[in-house]
Formats: sequence, C-alpha cells, structure tokens
Amino acid sequence: MARGGRNKSGETKERNEGGEDAETLQASGRLASQAKEHLRELEQGQETEVGELDRSEDINTGFRDYANLKLKDEYGSRPIWICPNGSILLEAHSKYYQQAYDFLVAIAEPVARPEFIHEYRITPNSLYAAVSLGIPVADILQLLNLLSKNDIPKSVVEFIKKCTKNFGLAKLVLRDNRHFVESIDPQALRTLLSCPSIRKVRDDNVDDTDNTQQEERLDGFAIGEVNIEAKANRQYLELVNELDDDDILSEIPNGTTLSGIRTKKVVKFRITQGKAQEVKRAAAIELDFPLQEEYDFRHDHSLPTIPFTLKTETKIRNYQEKCLSKMFGNQRARSGTIVLPCGAGKTLTAIAAAATMKRPTIVLCTNATSVQQWRYQFRHWTTIDREWDEDRDKPREGKRREDVAPPRITLFTSDNKEPLHTEAGILITTYTMISYSGKRALDGEIIINQVKSREWGLMILDEVHVVPAATFRKVLGVCNAHCKLGLTATLVREDDLITDLNFLIGPKLYEANWMDLTQAGFLANVQCVEWWCPMTPSFYREYLRWSSDTTTEKATKSKKRKATNDAAAAETTALPQTLTYTATPHKTRRSRTRQLLYVCNPVKFRRCEYLMDYHEKRGDKIIIFSDDVFALIWYAKKLQRPAIYGATRELERQSILRSFRGNSTVNTVCLSKVGDVAIDLPEANVIIQISSHFGSRRQEAQRLGRILRPKPNSDGSQGVNAIFYTLISTDTTEMFYSTKRRQYLIDQGYSFKVVTKPLELQNSILKTPQAELDLLNQVLHAQWQKDEEAEERAFIKAAANDEIGAGSVAGVRATMTMAKLSGGQGLTYLEYDASKIKIESNSDNAPKRHKLFKSRATTKKKATIFTAAD
Repeated sequence: MARGGRNKSGETKERNEGGEDAETLQASGRLASQAKEHLRELEQGQETEVGELDRSEDINTGFRDYANLKLKDEYGSRPIWICPNGSILLEAHSKYYQQAYDFLVAIAEPVARPEFIHEYRITPNSLYAAVSLGIPVADILQLLNLLSKNDIPKSVVEFIKKCTKNFGLAKLVLRDNRHFVESIDPQALRTLLSCPSIRKVRDDNVDDTDNTQQEERLDGFAIGEVNIEAKANRQYLELVNELDDDDILSEIPNGTTLSGIRTKKVVKFRITQGKAQEVKRAAAIELDFPLQEEYDFRHDHSLPTIPFTLKTETKIRNYQEKCLSKMFGNQRARSGTIVLPCGAGKTLTAIAAAATMKRPTIVLCTNATSVQQWRYQFRHWTTIDREWDEDRDKPREGKRREDVAPPRITLFTSDNKEPLHTEAGILITTYTMISYSGKRALDGEIIINQVKSREWGLMILDEVHVVPAATFRKVLGVCNAHCKLGLTATLVREDDLITDLNFLIGPKLYEANWMDLTQAGFLANVQCVEWWCPMTPSFYREYLRWSSDTTTEKATKSKKRKATNDAAAAETTALPQTLTYTATPHKTRRSRTRQLLYVCNPVKFRRCEYLMDYHEKRGDKIIIFSDDVFALIWYAKKLQRPAIYGATRELERQSILRSFRGNSTVNTVCLSKVGDVAIDLPEANVIIQISSHFGSRRQEAQRLGRILRPKPNSDGSQGVNAIFYTLISTDTTEMFYSTKRRQYLIDQGYSFKVVTKPLELQNSILKTPQAELDLLNQVLHAQWQKDEEAEERAFIKAAANDEIGAGSVAGVRATMTMAKLSGGQGLTYLEYDASKIKIESNSDNAPKRHKLFKSRATTKKKATIFTAAD
C-alpha cells in the first residue's frame, strides 16, 4: 500500500514479537525502581545533613523543623524555599511568581497548590522531563540558587547531579523513516556504544539515497545541526535580568541568553531498521541512560501530509500555546504528556498539535461516545472535511456523497467500521478496539491489519492515565507511531503504575494550575461544599448490625454516638422497631448493605431533595451522581427525575441528554458512574454527589470537571458560578473515603466548606415514619446484584467499547422465553380441525412420522372407533 501501507522501518514487526511486552515492562519497572532508590538516598542524605533537626520531627504529623536554614541577603525578594528533602515552597504572592511557576512546573512535581503557598517536589522523573525540554542541569542549579531564599542544601545538589548524570545527553531521533542516536557530546555516544546490545545494531552502511555519506564526520560520527530551544521555553532566564543581581549574574553559564545563535552542532550515528525500541530498552536497563524520543517531522518525506489547518476563527489560549511550545520547542515533535483540567481545552490542544504536524494521526479514546465527540471537534476547529457534516457521517446539506471527496476522518468502533483513507487521514478509535487480541469480524480484521501495517505520524492518547493498565499497554505495541501525545486532567492512579508513562509515552510536557486558570476566567469558579448528614437511629442501628459479626462491640460504640444520633432524631420521629431480616449476612452482602444504608440515609435524601428544589427554582442545571445503582433508581423515582445508568438504552440516554441541554423544564438528571467521563453537559453548574467509588481521587476530579466550563450565573451575579455538593453520612466509612477523595482537589487549591447545621424540615417525601420504615425494608431486602451486574456490563462497554463488537464471545445472563430461545417469537399458535384435512395415507403428500408416533396414532384411532361403536 503506497505511502502508509507497508511499514518501511520494520517497527511494527518488531513490536508484535512475543517478548516485546515483557521487555517493555522490564524497562519501565527498572526506571521506576531506580527513581525510588534515588529518593531513598535523598532522604538518607537529608538526615545526615540536617542532623539534630530530624529528631524534632513530629511523630503525629510528620512535619520537620527547618528553622535554622541559612537565609541569603535580600531573601525577601526571592520567591522559593528549598528544603533538604527535595521539597520546594513557592510564595504565590511574589511578583516573580509567574516566572518561578513556569520554571518549577518544568523541573518538579506539584504536590499542593493552595492560594498562598505552593509545594513542589523534585523527583527523578521531573528532572528527566526538565532535561528533555532542553533545560541544562547547570541552569537548573543556577536558577534554583537564584530564586531560593536559602542556600541549596548539599543533599539536593547531589541528588540533582546524580539523577541527571545521563539525562538529556542523547536522543533517539526519527528522520525520513530512519532512527539516529544524537548528542552534542561524542563521549555520550561512545558510552552508549560500549553496550554490546547497542553496538551490534549500529548501521554504518549508507546507500546512494542516503545523504549521510556527504555529511562531515567527527570521531567516526556524522555531524549535524539542530535548532536551539524556542524562546517561549526559556522565559525563566528573564529572571536573571529582572532580579538584577550582579553576583548571581556572574554565575549564570555562558550561552543562556534569549538571543544569539539559532542552531547548534550535534554528532550522531544511525541504527539498523526495526531496532529502535531495542536500543531504547538497552540504554535504560543496562546503562541507566534514558533516551528521549523526537520526531523530525519537518524533514520527513516518507509520510504523506494531510492538507488541513486550524480555522481562522479558532483561538488558542496562552497556556495552550505553552503546551505546544514544549512539544515543538526545537522544531521537532517530542513525545510526552500534557496535563490540563477538565474543560480547559485538552482536545483543542491536541488538535492544534495534529494540525502543526499534518501527518497521519490516530486518536485513542476510552469509549465510543468520546470517538464521536473527537470527530466533531476536529471538524469544528479545523478545515478538514469541510464538505462533511460536523457530527455525522454524511455530506453537508445540499451535497451528494458522490460529489465530495472521501472523508479524511474515519471511525473504528464496534458500531462504525469505516475504511481508512487511502493516502493519509485521521483514525479515531478506542483502546480496546486496537488492543483486542481475539477473533474479529471480517471488516474489523481488515481495518486492524491496515492499522498495524501503516505508520502514524502522531498518536493521541486521551485519558492517558488508563494506559498503564495491562490491557492498554498492548496499544503501544500494535500501532507504529512516530510521536505520542498523552492527555489527562488527573495524572494520578491509586497504584504506582503512573510512573510507567515516562517510559511508555514520554515525560510530562506541561501541567497547568487549576486556580490560575480559574482566576483568568478559563474555568468556572467552583464552591465545594461537604454537608454532613447524621444517620437516623433506625438506619444507624442496622448499619452497626451489618458492620461486624460481633454486635456487642458495635453496640458499645453506638452508645458513644448517641449524641450525634439525637440530632438526626430531631428531624424525624421514632420508627417502629419491628423489621424483617434476611439470613446471616455474607461478607460481600454485609459490605453492600452497609453502603446502601448510608447512601439511602433519610437525612441525606431530604437534604438532596432540598438542594434540588432550591437550585431548580434558581434556574440551575443539576447533576445528581450516585455510584450505587439501587440508590440512584430509588432517588430518581422518588424525586421524579430522569436517570441514566448501565441498563439505560442508548436512545433513551440521548433523549434525556438532549432534554437536559435544551429544555428549560428538565433541569435535573441522575447519573451513575457511566457519567463520570465522555458525557458532555456544558450547561450543568451544580453537582449533588450522594455516592462515590470509595476513595478514588480521579473520580472526584472527573466529576468536578462536569461543571468546570465557565458560564454566567443564572441570576446574573458575579463570583461563584458552580457548586459541588457532597453529602456524607456521619460516623460511617463514607467519611474516611471522602477525606481521601477531596485531598486531590485541596492540593489543586480548592477549599471545602463543611456544613453540619441540621435542616429545618418542611415538606418532604419521607415525612412519615412509615415511609422511612418502608425504605429501610427495601434496603435490607434489596436485590442489588442484578442492577450492579447490568451497571458493570454497561460501564465496561462504555469504557472498553464493547468487546463483543470487536469479535469476542462473552457470556451474558439474560431472561428469555422458550419461544425466543427456539426462534418462535412473534409467531401465533393456530388450531386446525383435523377432520377437515383429508390426506390419503398412501399418498405422496402424507406427512412422514416416526414409527413410535405412527403406532401411537394407529392405537388412538382404533380406540376412537371402538368408543364410537359402543
């Protein structure tokens, strides 16, 4: 297949070999273990340096006393503190805050960024990202010394030098379908070639079509030129002039000015086709010499180009420009990850990157709904497929399909298997459709073979935090992409696999500050409220009974909480004590019943009901989130509001969403966890969360992102224009999970207002004791398994794009009639009068019968004749 058919570099064949995944995991695991080892050494180094101060550590809080750190002269004008454990504190009120922030976010990991003081942590991964962006180690140390109020601790200096000993010294560059190892230092290349695994794949042969033979050579290496880093990526150097410190100016290395030469000399050697990943793994595992990948797309003539640009009316924000400058800083494309909040324009940033490269692009999403949204965004912001409808696979009104060019954008999902563009195009698909290894349908098999055989200039990985999962790692081995760009709003996972992204994709290129974007008007100003809801006496009694087999211990604790329950008793009268119970609780059922009890807490329901009525009267658009499907359905029925969960059909789901977006009479929608991602509701400005997935920080941030789109207040006032409510049942495990969940948002600068004031009851659906008793009996006898299984199936289908559509065979339990199982559904039973149907027994039209039934029919006939004779 011309231009994009057969893989010329041989990478696809190599990536599909059996040992690829194991070696890749070994390399990423080795880098992660090395990073942890360096951090342990830093902790040991600070204990040696700080000495007696470390003994003053508070056992309960873990705080350390660094009061005797030596301050510099004029420390008041400097914006940061550097601690011996690698932590950096930044004063957000400093006049040099913006320059210092741009520098610190490039060299360190953000830990917490509240309003006045930000905390960062220097890690091996953050230093690797900094050096990859063209910041020399000498500049890192000099700029830290320039900005710090105190002298840089020796343990931090040694840590930075040790971690960056080999960082950034060499790069793996792809140009014209050939890989080169490139460096400004010939000694770095000699170190790499000392490894037998790398030395044996060096390619010294040149052919007539290769221009390497005409290049100058130094010490056996070819000499080339590379552009210096873009001015936008070196803005931190302006601090040198702004602080105007002659003593520090003299310490800044030569050549770190914003003007001057535009290129620099490099030495390089070429490697054998198809051995790029082998060289990358060997350098990382055997030499601790990570190679940064770059794609010289401007000089790549092997891949066809896509004729499209951003529309003239498309405006790129300043922080999006920073993201792009990090990616294309030296006129090449760097692989890496961009971290932007929900609603900040991650999709547009990636589309701008694709429009810059103009090479075949593959976009990987988490579900089929996101696939449709990506196609709409590409056609909305760029000039691609002008003659095609933005959100449908048909030409614009007034045009016939035969009269327009084939679309450049194609979809590959379980429901849409569109053929790839013959030359160069953009393929939008899901992780599962690419990584699935089972048997596929014929049309799916044809498309996946084309995907494997083609070379892709750019791979965009949406929600990149899912990539470390074992299933999604296969994607990177199936697709041969020259450059990989990851997008996420929450670069966190509850496991430690997030560090694998540095090897699998690339370093973090940029991370925006949520509060800075909010103050600039790019994000909604959100007020986070946590409302504590005491359990009613009857519900809490059952919660304690189901909490453990040892009820005596729980009963003792129940007495201690009597004062808290008295506040709940003020909202309702005592309930009858006569209840029917199920059998002895199983461990799983015990946990699920406890969860149902605190989610369906009557106090929580009444406050949800109050908040919904209050905000609907204001004209707000409200989302009620619940992970528990049984509770979601019950809330929706009692509140008489539509609900979307696993078993909701697609047509009904789209109808509800359209009504919510455009109908002023539908202002509230209830969503399960299927609404955490891939459902675009920009009109929503209020969230009421009644149930969540344990302590997932990522889910908390994703749900907050549903209301982060900036919008005016419904009453025209200024200030807070979005509210995020979380209703918590006190004295339950829900409080523990809530504390863990909200920590991520607190670290981003959000503050939570805790409300404990009891609600004055007026009119409520649960206003009678009998109503609460009925609810309690429903909870105790809830058949939650069926709803939960349906939810999980739908969630897997939404998150993994329905593997059944990809060709797998999955068992699904369903209730069916015998008629449906036998293929007789829709048929009507008809009774005939046999006496009116006369067929000669010896005729050819007589029905054929088995001997057994034939003898039975003969016996019956004889008995009938005998009875008639009598």
